Amino acid sequence: MTARLQSNCAAVFPVSNASHHSRYLNKDLPTLGLKEAMLHTEYIGLSVAFSIMVLMDLFGNTMVVLVVLLNKSMRTPMNRLMLNLALADMVVALFVAIQFVIGPEYQHPSGTTGSFLCKFITGGCMMWTAAMVSICNLVVISVER
Repeated sequence: MTARLQSNCAAVFPVSNASHHSRYLNKDLPTLGLKEAMLHTEYIGLSVAFSIMVLMDLFGNTMVVLVVLLNKSMRTPMNRLMLNLALADMVVALFVAIQFVIGPEYQHPSGTTGSFLCKFITGGCMMWTAAMVSICNLVVISVER
């Protein structure tokens, strides 16, 4: 069963399991050819872009959470829906970062721990669940207005 779970992680994260990209990620740039160096540079650029977007998302949604929680006049049902949406967006941002920034360089441990990490953390389960929560919140907000 563990082999099947690890093969599912290989489908989610082909880079972490000896695909054509993994040989370029851990080598020094001077020993790489032009194509391989560009791939490494693209990975770094993508990681930096995702990291900046995640930090902006976390900062903005944290501000929404703080405004709603610290001001008693802002604790209306609509603003609580906005609070729920902000929290769901923060969870999406965290798990997108894990999947696309950390995931390609991450090697799952074997056994029960690796199975848990694959299923819940890096496999995208939490990201898609939080995304569905965001969608449901948006539907409720649109019906409420």
